[in-house]
Amino acid sequence: MRKHILVWTILSVMVLSGCSIGDTVEKRLSDTLTEIHTAEQDYRDVQSDLYKIEQKEQEQFESIMKLTQKQKDELESGVAELKKLQDERSSLIEDEVASMKKAKDLAESFDVDIKKADEETINAIQTLKTATIERYDLHSVLISEYKKLQDHQNNLYDLLVNEETELPELKDEVDKVNIQNEKVKSAINAFNESTKEVNTLKEELFSSFEDEK
Repeated sequence: MRKHILVWTILSVMVLSGCSIGDTVEKRLSDTLTEIHTAEQDYRDVQSDLYKIEQKEQEQFESIMKLTQKQKDELESGVAELKKLQDERSSLIEDEVASMKKAKDLAESFDVDIKKADEETINAIQTLKTATIERYDLHSVLISEYKKLQDHQNNLYDLLVNEETELPELKDEVDKVNIQNEKVKSAINAFNESTKEVNTLKEELFSSFEDEK
């Protein structure tokens, strides 16, 4: 098989941060959000490197697809490079997962603020907390789908250097990669929409604090 579309996707970055306000419930909530934002630093840092590796891997893959089984040495060398890039991506993903887990754990601190607020603020904070934790759950789904994509990609790479691989088998794995790639895109969209919701809820909550002053 000499030609097909294989699109790498990256995890989009959006900011979740706190505000600087007085020594009140708002201040304690702001501190919590700032801690969460700081905990996500490794997640944000990963995105640029991940994108660069994905682009390099895509270019390498396209170059390999121009080779034939007769060019065995070049093919094996190229696939070895793809595998190396996959390992680099996996390492970055683990850093990202650890960062988001730490941030999710910090989100539980909302309970402290909820107990010390009036009823209306309690409801708003609880809504923000629920949306925040849901965002991390969606990130976990995203990572799960992303790892499945990597598994299919690795299977495809193995098939490329296997002299016994038949065209239908290769095409079937390509289809699996592309189908899974769409699932990753869908998971990214869901995560991004969740992040927008969290940021909107945060802004509305702090705007209400300002209105009360």
